[in-house]
Formats: sequence, C-alpha cells, structure tokens
Amino acid sequence: IAVDGSGISRVYQVKGAGPVPVPQVEPLREEMRLPFLIPFRGGRGILFLCDSSSRDVAIQSIQALCFRLLAAVPPGKLRFTFIDPVGLGQNVATLINLKDYDASEEDSLVTFRVWTEADHIRQQLIALKDHITTVIQERLRDQYPDIETYNREAGEVAVPYRILVVLDFPANFNDEAAQHLLSIAQTGPRVGVYPIVMMDSGRELPYGFKAEALVRSLVTVGWNKALA
Repeated sequence: IAVDGSGISRVYQVKGAGPVPVPQVEPLREEMRLPFLIPFRGGRGILFLCDSSSRDVAIQSIQALCFRLLAAVPPGKLRFTFIDPVGLGQNVATLINLKDYDASEEDSLVTFRVWTEADHIRQQLIALKDHITTVIQERLRDQYPDIETYNREAGEVAVPYRILVVLDFPANFNDEAAQHLLSIAQTGPRVGVYPIVMMDSGRELPYGFKAEALVRSLVTVGWNKALA
C-alpha cells in the first residue's frame, strides 16, 4: 500500500499475470489517529524528546506506557526505577504507590523511593550497570544471545525486566551520570533493562555529552519544535 498526499493507491499481484493497479480513491478528509506501537521484548528503550510546550503530554505518555507494561508483563517479572529530579516524585506518584501492594523487601516492584538528587541518581545508574554486568557474566555468558532466550529455559529463576524511568533529563545529571545512562541505553536491552527517558531539549547537556548518541541508542518520540 502506498500512501501520499493525493490519496491511496494499491497494487495487487495476481498469479500468472502482471501487477494490476487499482484506481486511486479519494484522500481522507478527516484526521486519523492510530496507536503508536513499539516492540518491548527484544526492542530498545524509548526517548521522549520534548520542550516546555510538550512536556506535560510527554509525562502522560510515559505514565500510560508504564501502566501498559504492568498489564502486559506477568506478575513478578517487572521492576521499576524512577528518577524525577524536577517533579520530586510527583510525576510518578501513582506508580510509586504500587510499592504499597508489594510485600517484597528485596527486588521489589518499585525501588525504595523516587530518586531526585544528583548523587542518588548516579548511584542508581551504577547499580543498574552492575546488574547488567552480572546478568551478562553469570546468566548469559556465551550461551544465550539475550535475556528472552535465557528466560525461556530458566523457568522460576527467570530474570525480571527492569524499567528505568528518567524524567526531565539532563536535570541533576553530571557528565558521569549521563555516560552511565548512555551505557545502560546501549547495553541494557540485551539483558532486559529498558530506559524510558524524557529529555528536555531546552536544558543544557552535561559537559562533553552528545545527545545524538542517546538518540541513536533509543527509539525516539518527539514533537516538531523539540525535534527542530
């Protein structure tokens, strides 16, 4: 199916004959809204690139995505780490309440709190990098190409997926923390660690950090002004 500004044209292949064009139809006159589909298992993390005018809708999109993950992934197979330096946890308040329904003291559904301070953010990123290293060296080794292959055989000891939610990047990120985030974006999906990052295009990046590297490592969703 080919779609352009003038309408929709279809070409069907008929057995024993050449392509048979179907006459063009009138273009749609009304706006059409379709769900935005992104693969989870075996995919990449997501970067929401926004500015001040699109920040609220980006946050709402991330909240909806997190709840969709909760509905799609089996119980006990998902862990969240939230970083919200500007909202101080308010932007994920509904999600952090999930901890009230999780009796696990270790490796719970949601980390102890929403992380907002620069040093705490850096520590959480280092902890996730350590997790990635451990899974690669102790679980995958040279036997499994990714965590999905490993989990199919692991059964009850399957490794849960970990979702790192970062809002208003690069607020409270120094150059070291930004590089940790980039490393997680590049190496995390293989072991089931997926960053969901909202980047404010109006904020100054840490010294030496290139946004292009993060864009290349994640599926990018943006609004026109922010992408300009």
